[in-house]
Amino acid sequence: MAEAATRHVMTQKEQKDAAKEGRLLAWQCARCGHKSITPMYVCPLDKGRDITTAQLPSTGVVEAYTIQKLIAPEEFLNDIPFAFVVVRLDDGTHVSGMVLDVNSERDLPPGSKVKHAPSYKSVYLFEKA
Repeated sequence: MAEAATRHVMTQKEQKDAAKEGRLLAWQCARCGHKSITPMYVCPLDKGRDITTAQLPSTGVVEAYTIQKLIAPEEFLNDIPFAFVVVRLDDGTHVSGMVLDVNSERDLPPGSKVKHAPSYKSVYLFEKA
């Protein structure tokens, strides 16, 4: 009897390590192409179980954000003020992250182009493109 081939599904640690090196990775359904930056073992759209890893583009547009000026988790205290952003990457995938040195809407107008910046932080760091 033939053994079933085992396939490696990306771990969150592998995803975070890749981001530190400047690569944004996602889980992707091999059947329908749906991508998710959160772990996916079954596609929520077509229930497919053939999940692969996809590299995401490193540039996109800020769709929404909130500016953090007063209180932040200890890891981010030295970064205040910053914007917690939702970015639509150039392939349409949405990711969240942060942009440093944002004190007002003038610093990061809606629709601003951003690019991923490798960082040791536990979140995706973007900078103005």
